[in-house]
Amino acid sequence: MKLNKKILYYGQITWGSTSLQRYNALSNIFFSSYPVDSRRAFPDKKSGRSIFKSIQGRLGLGPIISITKNILLQEVNRFNPDIVWIDGGFLVNQETIIELKKLNITVIHYTPDSILAPGMSNLCFRKAIKEYNYVVKTKTQDLNLYKKNKAKNIIFSQQGYDPKIHKQMHLTKDDLRKFSSDVVFIGHCMKRRLEQIEHLNRELNIDIKIFGTGWDNKDISQDTKSCFHGPAIDLNYAKAISGSKICLGLLNHEAKDEITTRSFEIPGCGGFLLAERSKQHLEVFKENIDAAYFSSKEELVEKVKYYLENKDERMVIKNNGHSIVKKGMYSWPSLMSDVIKNLNLEN
Repeated sequence: MKLNKKILYYGQITWGSTSLQRYNALSNIFFSSYPVDSRRAFPDKKSGRSIFKSIQGRLGLGPIISITKNILLQEVNRFNPDIVWIDGGFLVNQETIIELKKLNITVIHYTPDSILAPGMSNLCFRKAIKEYNYVVKTKTQDLNLYKKNKAKNIIFSQQGYDPKIHKQMHLTKDDLRKFSSDVVFIGHCMKRRLEQIEHLNRELNIDIKIFGTGWDNKDISQDTKSCFHGPAIDLNYAKAISGSKICLGLLNHEAKDEITTRSFEIPGCGGFLLAERSKQHLEVFKENIDAAYFSSKEELVEKVKYYLENKDERMVIKNNGHSIVKKGMYSWPSLMSDVIKNLNLEN
């Protein structure tokens, strides 16, 4: 039975994004839901975001803040929600949240990203965070910063996956040509990730495929660029994992990440997860039972070589990892349901 309340969701309604996956999960919990795309205020880089807007976004200052406020309040007045869920509200200022609360609306902030990452914790966000009724975080390393900024009612939720997208895929001959590989990584190019991929590519003569963004930068070597195949979105993401023997779970070290959504998406698709060794990874997936791990570029090469040569062991581990996530507690519908239960909204 759905909760007899109305929720307005403010976030990036981007096809294939985790934000859209969370909205879809929330829409199945509430009697009525309404998505408002935050890109109306802060467009994607390739669809109208100017350098001026990018600077405003990073600093949390300028006209873009009032534009965000006007869009949110306009849509709230149209929809009249009981709850406003703000997914990544780094341009939603303190005054906007205060006005929403005056309307007797419960205001929730959620982000799957660490606020320690560059640009994620700007002036606007730091001043606003204390006004939210609830703050949902997914990164354990962020707790002190939330407390420092006087956040109230902090709820921890794990990263997740979408069972409608992240599933084992049957690949056609055409799919196999596009997506089969020895090793795959899907994600944005970052310094540490680039070093890891380049080292692996130099040391082993294997088929490496990279999907994501930033891997065609002019400063990247031609050898690495030859591995890059553009973005892999929605079911193509699942196909890229299903088509690879080993799927890398590389972390964002700038944000001090210990686990990411791909940590769950890879096993969800039935992929073999070879991830960076971390406390949170080890808490979810037992080493050499549910996933494999590495802590250095050298160990990465060793593990890739070993598991390419030991298919039977690789298959047992990947099947175990798939079973862990398929228990349901890490799907977006399950995670969102648990968050809502913690909010005591039933009354």
